[in-house]
Amino acid sequence: MEEAEPSFAHLGLDDRLLRAVGALGWERPTLIQAEAIPLALEGKDLLARAKTGSGKTGAYALPLLQHLLRRKAGAQAVAEQAVRGLVLVPTRELGQQVLQMLRRLAAFCARDVRLVDVSGQAALAAQRPLLMEKPDVVVGTPSRVLAHLQARNLSLQDSLEILVLDEADLLFSFGFEEDLKSLLCYLPKIYQAFIMSATFNEDVQALKQLVLHNPVTLKLQESQLPDSSQLSQFQIRCETEEDKFLLLYVLLKLSLVRGKVIFFVSTIERGYRLKLFLEQFSIPACVLNSELPVKSRCHIIAQFNQGFYDYLIATDEQHLSEAKPLKEQRKWKGAKAEKGKDQEYGVSRGIDFQNVSAVLNFDFPPSVESYIHRAGRTARANNPGTALTFVLPSEQALLARIEETLGGGSSEAPLQPYQFRMEEVEGLRYRCKDAMRSVTKQAIKEARLREIKEELLNSEKLKTYFEDNPRDWDLLRHDKPLHPAIIKPHLRNVPEYLVPPTLQAVAQPHLRKRKRAKRLPSTPKGRQNPLQSFKCTKGRFSKLQQQVSTWLNTWRESALLGQPRCSLALEEAAAAATVAAAATTAAECWVPFCWPSWWPEQGQRCRAVKGAFCRETWSSKGLAVRHEQMLILGKTADTPHVAPRGVWRPVFRKRPRLMAAAAPTKIHQDGYCSFYGECGRNPEITSSLLPANVPCVSNTPARQLSGVHLTLLASVCPMLFTGAKSTYACCSEDQLRALQSSLTLSQAVLSRCPACSENFASIHCHNICSPNQSLFTNVTRYFSRTSPQGTLEVGVLEYQCYYQQQYADALFNSCKGVRLPATGGYAISAMCGMYGAALCNPQYWLDYQGDPSNGLAPLAISFELIPPGSTLPIEGGIVPFNATAWKCSEAVNNGTGERCSCPDCPQSCPAILAPQPTRPPLKLGDVDGVIVICSLLFCLFAGLFGAFLLWQHCHARQKRKERWRKRAKAPGPTCSQKTSQATHDFLAKIFSSWGKLVASYPITVIVVSSVVVIFLSNGLLKIQLTTDPVELWSAPGSQARQEKAFYDQQFGPFFRTNQVFLTAKNLPNYTYDSLILGKKNFSGVLSMEALLDLLELQTSLQGIEIWSEKHSRNISLKDICYAPLNPQNASLSDCAVNSLLQYFQNNLTRLEMTANQTHYLLLMDPCLVGTGLEMRLCQIASLMGMASNRGRAGPLRKPTACSPLSFQDITALEMSCMADYGAPVFPFLAVGGYSGEEYSEAQALLLTFPLNNIPSSDPRSEFALLWEEQFLKIVQEFQQKYANRYAVAFMAERSLEDEINRTTWEDLPIFAVSFIVIFVYITFALGEYSSCRHILGSSKVTLGLGGILVVLGALLASMGFCAFVGLPSSLIILEVVPFLVLAMGADNIFIFVLEYQQSQPLAGETREQHLGRVLGDVAPSMLLCSLSEIICFFLGALSPMPAIRTFALNTAVAVLFDFLLQMSAFVALVALDSRRQEASRCDVCCCIRLKTGAPEKRREGLLVAFMRRYYVPFLFSGVVRFLVVLLFAFLFFGSVFLGVNVQVGLEQELSVPQDSYLLEYFQALSQYLMVGPPAYFVTTGGYNFSTVPGMNGVCSSSGCDDNSLTQLIQYATQFPQESFLAIPASSWVDDFIDWLSPFSSCCRTHMFGPQKGEFCPSTDSSLSCLLGQCMPIPSGALRPNMEQFNRFLPWFLQDKPNLKCAKGGLGAYDTSVRLGPEGEITASRFMAYHRPLKNSAEYTAALRAARALAANITATMRQVPGTDPSFSVFPYSITYVFYEQYLSIILVGCFNMAVCLVPTFLVCYLLLGMDLRSGLINLLTILMIVVDTVGAMTLWGVSFNALSLVNLVAAVGLSVEFVSHITRSFAITQGPSKLARAKAATVRMGSAVFSGVAMTNLPGIVVLAFAKAQLVQIFFFRLNLIVTLLGTVHGLIFLPVLLSYFGPDARRPSMLQGQLKQQGGEGEAPSRKSSLAIIHSPAPLRAPETPPSHSHLPRTPGPGEP
Repeated sequence: MEEAEPSFAHLGLDDRLLRAVGALGWERPTLIQAEAIPLALEGKDLLARAKTGSGKTGAYALPLLQHLLRRKAGAQAVAEQAVRGLVLVPTRELGQQVLQMLRRLAAFCARDVRLVDVSGQAALAAQRPLLMEKPDVVVGTPSRVLAHLQARNLSLQDSLEILVLDEADLLFSFGFEEDLKSLLCYLPKIYQAFIMSATFNEDVQALKQLVLHNPVTLKLQESQLPDSSQLSQFQIRCETEEDKFLLLYVLLKLSLVRGKVIFFVSTIERGYRLKLFLEQFSIPACVLNSELPVKSRCHIIAQFNQGFYDYLIATDEQHLSEAKPLKEQRKWKGAKAEKGKDQEYGVSRGIDFQNVSAVLNFDFPPSVESYIHRAGRTARANNPGTALTFVLPSEQALLARIEETLGGGSSEAPLQPYQFRMEEVEGLRYRCKDAMRSVTKQAIKEARLREIKEELLNSEKLKTYFEDNPRDWDLLRHDKPLHPAIIKPHLRNVPEYLVPPTLQAVAQPHLRKRKRAKRLPSTPKGRQNPLQSFKCTKGRFSKLQQQVSTWLNTWRESALLGQPRCSLALEEAAAAATVAAAATTAAECWVPFCWPSWWPEQGQRCRAVKGAFCRETWSSKGLAVRHEQMLILGKTADTPHVAPRGVWRPVFRKRPRLMAAAAPTKIHQDGYCSFYGECGRNPEITSSLLPANVPCVSNTPARQLSGVHLTLLASVCPMLFTGAKSTYACCSEDQLRALQSSLTLSQAVLSRCPACSENFASIHCHNICSPNQSLFTNVTRYFSRTSPQGTLEVGVLEYQCYYQQQYADALFNSCKGVRLPATGGYAISAMCGMYGAALCNPQYWLDYQGDPSNGLAPLAISFELIPPGSTLPIEGGIVPFNATAWKCSEAVNNGTGERCSCPDCPQSCPAILAPQPTRPPLKLGDVDGVIVICSLLFCLFAGLFGAFLLWQHCHARQKRKERWRKRAKAPGPTCSQKTSQATHDFLAKIFSSWGKLVASYPITVIVVSSVVVIFLSNGLLKIQLTTDPVELWSAPGSQARQEKAFYDQQFGPFFRTNQVFLTAKNLPNYTYDSLILGKKNFSGVLSMEALLDLLELQTSLQGIEIWSEKHSRNISLKDICYAPLNPQNASLSDCAVNSLLQYFQNNLTRLEMTANQTHYLLLMDPCLVGTGLEMRLCQIASLMGMASNRGRAGPLRKPTACSPLSFQDITALEMSCMADYGAPVFPFLAVGGYSGEEYSEAQALLLTFPLNNIPSSDPRSEFALLWEEQFLKIVQEFQQKYANRYAVAFMAERSLEDEINRTTWEDLPIFAVSFIVIFVYITFALGEYSSCRHILGSSKVTLGLGGILVVLGALLASMGFCAFVGLPSSLIILEVVPFLVLAMGADNIFIFVLEYQQSQPLAGETREQHLGRVLGDVAPSMLLCSLSEIICFFLGALSPMPAIRTFALNTAVAVLFDFLLQMSAFVALVALDSRRQEASRCDVCCCIRLKTGAPEKRREGLLVAFMRRYYVPFLFSGVVRFLVVLLFAFLFFGSVFLGVNVQVGLEQELSVPQDSYLLEYFQALSQYLMVGPPAYFVTTGGYNFSTVPGMNGVCSSSGCDDNSLTQLIQYATQFPQESFLAIPASSWVDDFIDWLSPFSSCCRTHMFGPQKGEFCPSTDSSLSCLLGQCMPIPSGALRPNMEQFNRFLPWFLQDKPNLKCAKGGLGAYDTSVRLGPEGEITASRFMAYHRPLKNSAEYTAALRAARALAANITATMRQVPGTDPSFSVFPYSITYVFYEQYLSIILVGCFNMAVCLVPTFLVCYLLLGMDLRSGLINLLTILMIVVDTVGAMTLWGVSFNALSLVNLVAAVGLSVEFVSHITRSFAITQGPSKLARAKAATVRMGSAVFSGVAMTNLPGIVVLAFAKAQLVQIFFFRLNLIVTLLGTVHGLIFLPVLLSYFGPDARRPSMLQGQLKQQGGEGEAPSRKSSLAIIHSPAPLRAPETPPSHSHLPRTPGPGEP
């Protein structure tokens, strides 16, 4: 029995590696792989020798990856990320290739394995970020790796486990001996090592001794080169160098050597000579040598592999020196090394050149090894190849040595000679000589200089230099060669007469044909055939020929520079000619172009034909591809030829797309197939999500189906089932199963809309299985293969599919609205490739379905859409397919199925009424209605007041005389006057007695007061300072606080955000002209330079490690980061970091990778993703690119064409579509500042680090603070480093608190200075300074300091008392209350002290009695103000806002204590000061006695004198009084209007100082962030999700209620301006239903075995899971029952998304659903996004709209049967709790003002003896001050918020001080008229108020203007200044005038006489009146005979007057 062939499955490899092997098309392991892999997996060291191209890379790559995967999945999975594998290669090119192979093998485990290549020429600093990530495998040359080790960028000592030396025989010969020996010192003592080599020599043996430990040596018994059946080797003997050039010319121009060819030459000079020689004959070729930069070399190799060049000229400079001892070899680092050459260059070894047909040794190889390595570049991987070698006579010895080595003793020579007649090609020698003469040494030098010049122009490193020196750029760009090689046009073509007769049969495409090409069959008369050929004539085509030639030469030139571009103009020129004439044109007119396939797989490539030869040929019936025979001078070798991917297609996207039938599909009629069955894998597809098996060409009748075949068709394509005995189809069972697998992936997305799902399946079912398939399909490309049975089969590579345009439109319209629940995006974005949802149309949509690059299509399909009414014929009998497509609003299956839901189909939506717009402002015409109303009220008031004055003028004089006469004769006072007098007398008596008592025992009172203050102050030790904004501004019982508490309890607090915005300063914008999208603008911030700098910053931040002294450990990002897919044991790669670089997995190597198709990838369609908790899989193309603006088509970076439902793109780059942490990134979290979806115009790059928000009680909370501190330092260093290049705005979560704390400490000196200024003023303002002699005695410095200490004592006592009772404090209390209490206390101090200074003791009156009497006079006024303020603030505590409540209580207690201490301690201080002054002692130093002299006469103060002489006469003049009333009335009504328009809210920019870096961040946030905060709609308990009505009430897919939760949110997003929602909510219910779908492999159970009944993940391929679908196939909409729901939901929430199941809930929904102990859902959330919100008004409106929407949802869901009546849905966002206060702050403010004003009126009314008029005037004035303050706030930009409200409450208290003293003074003052009394009250009490209140506040307030904190500047400086100024002008201007008009009447004289008699009866008749009595009695104490004149002030009695 024969031994079974080995397979990869038997090697014990990981399933992911096996899938990658299958994707690469490796069917079975090669010999070296089969032998080496098992030994390597056992841990053996290997020394292996195998021929080139035998699969050595795979032999060590697979064991290396298997070891890493096994290690990460085993017990060591929690080990720290480190470098475990090191691969050393001799050349940079090989390093790139090894990395590419490792990536392909790790394609399905890319998240688990990180790979880095450091062999490039980039600076060490540029590669350092890559190594800081600690990749698993590092690839590099020994010198490069050693440099990183020495620079400490890389550490291997403790982590390396596997070392690989690839192409080991070259390592020493390339000069790496010393580097290798040094490098080994950095490696651990124990590791596994592999040495791979094509030969064993002395160098390999030396390496074996250095590296290996007991190795297993594999010397495979196979030749060093493939055998002759695979590799044909020929020698061509040449006599001279000229013969070599002649033969090469013949081989190429006569097309005797076809396909891609590598020419090997010995030197660089020879390479350029050969290149210029070939250019003489218009044969383009590229040169590869060591002088080129490594990026250019790699780019040339990539372009050659992808078909952009047919000929590559390579220098083989680094060949092996045969038989040279190791010590004798010249080292590359020696002094003789050639300058400018890359010492790590090499292409003859290791590099995998793809699809090389032949290797031609133009210069003979210098050694056997060199020959083997050169020939090894062809015939690789079982592909045939040819090696040709030119041999000169002097090289015969080397030839003999090679033949001896390769022959192995065989009699047959390995290199077969060719005998041919040289004389037959002698006719071409003169042309060869002519060309050789043109290639001079100077021309070669010029060519090399041109190469260097182009490299300079394209250098990224010199880009900045050229920008600064544009003249150098222009000079270099316009510099022309002096002696270029002259290209002679006549050498381009080979005349037919020069071709040898024996070669004319095979030399086809390049000959100049004189005869006209055959025309295609003509069309009927009268109709011009659009496919007709045309003759190349000077008149008709010469112009086009010249134009195309010019374009092509330009294209070739740019291609040779390593930067190929496809010119749009070239394609337009090709389109200008008819398609059928293209081949004829190429032959006759030498127009060298081939029309490219429209965006074929592996990228959108433009293929041009070098050397004017297209492999494809045209036949008279259309396009056909035929197998060519490679003919080599008489010997033929049958070589299977696979048609290339680029084909001529007569399809122009902007023209009617018609084409003649191609040869393979000969029959186009009913009942016939175009293809049937399977013909193996598509040879053109190397990577695909599903096996890319293609059908076989089969122009045969359709087959009748039966049995299993029929059942399978009815299941997969029910629309083709016509009956058990009448169903025919053109597909086999294998094709149906493959179609079923493909549709399963698509169903996961489209099943939400049954009509779309059915129509999408119909497309592919008809294309593959329709019995009339041949009618609308036409095979255009195919290939041949030999089946396993030995028969010849023809497989289909591409076919055309003709559809009617209206049918295609109907298909597209049914699917274009289907959404994805995870993001609210459109599924069509994932199915339209690079166009996305915005640009997608039916053609683009169908084209993408037929594009193999999508990962699902196994072959190319060209969809040809025929417009309706088209009269152009389609030859061959093709009939475009047309059928009826389901509309999305229709119920499928003849009405028995479901229709699409509203979010997926707008036609299914009910009529959605637009939300009611916000109420517009009141308008009267075009004028604001409020200002009109205020103006009318002012005019009305002015009219009434004018009328009142007119009436008063006419009747007042007579009435005044009568009233004075009646008052003099009145028998007694009224009841009201008696009450008022009684109240005054009672208070005066009480306070007089109290003052006398205190003055008698001042020391005792001071000591007792001090003890009480000290005792209460001890409470400060227990003070609770509240700093949490939530606790300050949101009431504990408020709705937002309750909702926040519920959310945090169920889902945890929102994560901490650390974010950076990066914008470019000096990087210019540029434009790229896209073939598809037109001109696209790119911002400078999307340049490669900016991305590299961003990568540097991001890598530095990710690598943060900071030592925690408290915890004695290092803190890194993985300890605190938000890791959605691995939250319990996160590694650094699991941390969610959102940035543009995540499209490259934060990898520099991927960022620098290029692909040919990148010129067209200019869109970044949003990946269907989620941020934070709502992560979804990438299911659409994430296409992003950057182009050069220098006029050169530089490669666009990172084209990622993600296939639907794929983790990896299907481009040549094969990059992952996922971020490194496993979830894609929203574009608006990567870039910002763009419009619409024009991501290329983004102005900012975003970098976001979300961290877990750990509670402060957890010790780990300090980890985040430490990390964020280091985060800020690194970003600030980056900002300083690149200050001239970028604007960097950034913030950490701790930033706001840090900035506020910093500002608080910096502003403490400002507050201290402010208080000091106030203290100094009070200290010196109390003194009497009438003369310099008595200044030391009459000053009041000590008394002033004592008064200040009294106020401070009151503050400390009040704060301590509040702390004792548990009342919290805040910074607002510490900043506002001292100012307020100081102002109020200073006012009382000034009134009392000034009154005492003006009062004279009565005869016989003691000092104590005098002091008591003065206190009895002024204390009632002090009590009036203090009591009003205390009651006002106590009632203000009724406010629901915590900050205002605590402020009001603290202020009320402080004012109370201040009044009590002033009545006790300060009165005692005044008594002591009076004793001091009477004793003539110095003020400050009481021990010093002053000289006594005559007592000084008391004089009026300067302020009193000024007011008496100037101010009062001016103010109370007739016109001024009238104008004052009108002015203040105008001010009041104007403030009403302004107050209506006051801005409500507090902008976050105001919370930080003006020099804070956060201001730039807030500005960037508003300008660049393109989405608002997330809004969660949270459901509470009480809703039964497990019932069918419960699911329908939430979901949004087919069968769901129209008013379900997600549907209503979807409706709201259609009106973002009103709802403030932009992105619909993600729905776990919809994804859970899709996850349950039996058509997917997501939900499965084990059917048997030990795990029977348990969950089987989609990645499990066990047999027990094959038929274990959780749900049966439903007849309608899929819905689980209650038992299934409760059983499967936990599985869904813990299922990790993957390629087979993209709907897994882990990371997306596992934290969004909270399950109770019995499995019930206690809470869940659905995340939507607000639109960008710019200010407080929008945040508040968004909250209001979200609550209204949630209330509507709640009402709807409560109607679902079984719902608890208490169930509710509420919106939650992190900002809601801060902005909820602004929903009701106007009402709260009005309420607080009301509760403050009412007690002020009542206290004034009661204490003034039921004086209603005084109370109303007092209330009116205070109200006007408050209203005017609000108006001034609007003018000065002070918004209305909680801080303003606190200050307004304080303003009421200050207003009482300004108003109440003057009001009481007026009420108790006697005078002939109100005007006289108003004047007297203004002089005496007004001066005290001005000096005591206004002048106390103003100096301190002005100092606050210098504070850094904007909150202090705006809400303390501005607002307090407004209140003080308005209070001053109202109290000293408006109030006296108002009292003079409307004040209460004076007391009757009889009351005053009775009072004086009472005083005289007591024996205390005064010899002098007190000043207050004088104010009360302005005239002699007798009733005057005549009324006094009101034009004079009452005279103050002089000394000695009674």
